[in-house]
Amino acid sequence: MRRRLFSILSMASLLVCAAVTALWVRSYFATDVLGRERMYTTPNTHERSTLYLIAQRGRLLYDRAWYFEQAPMTLELGERVYPMHHYTVPEFDFAEWLGRRDGFRLLGFGWSRTQRPLPEAVDATRAAVPCWALWLSSAVLPWVRWRQWRRRRARRRRGACLACGYDLRATPGRCPECGAVAAAAADANAAAA
Repeated sequence: MRRRLFSILSMASLLVCAAVTALWVRSYFATDVLGRERMYTTPNTHERSTLYLIAQRGRLLYDRAWYFEQAPMTLELGERVYPMHHYTVPEFDFAEWLGRRDGFRLLGFGWSRTQRPLPEAVDATRAAVPCWALWLSSAVLPWVRWRQWRRRRARRRRGACLACGYDLRATPGRCPECGAVAAAAADANAAAA
């Protein structure tokens, strides 16, 4: 059961790895933005919240912001929601987006937080993760599964115990080291039953 679960997680991780690879390559040719906005306007206030995911030059960017303004409004009153939408931006300045002095930047990672009080309140969080970090973290499980598969295949070819690697040429039925039933003996017992 654990092996099957690990295999399923490895396959899912491999799919994520492939998607990150495609996104990584595409991000050097186009800046893709996936976003959602919500606005609420009353006669004296205007509230706006946004959430954006941006793929740009080998980075995945997260942008969440909330804006609140107290002043007489000339905008249409009520609530407007713009659901998830996708568009491509021709020009995008990462240094300007993250803020030149705010937050931190290291090895392609970045983070900044902006907060301002009323009358024009802002609470914005921005984070940047390089695609290479996402790729490496999603490639770990498939790599481990591939190594296990190669090790088991090599042990089977050598005639060794699949569990511990002990040489089974002298005792082909059961491993004297760990007590596991050998693969050939387990296959023969299953065929006889």
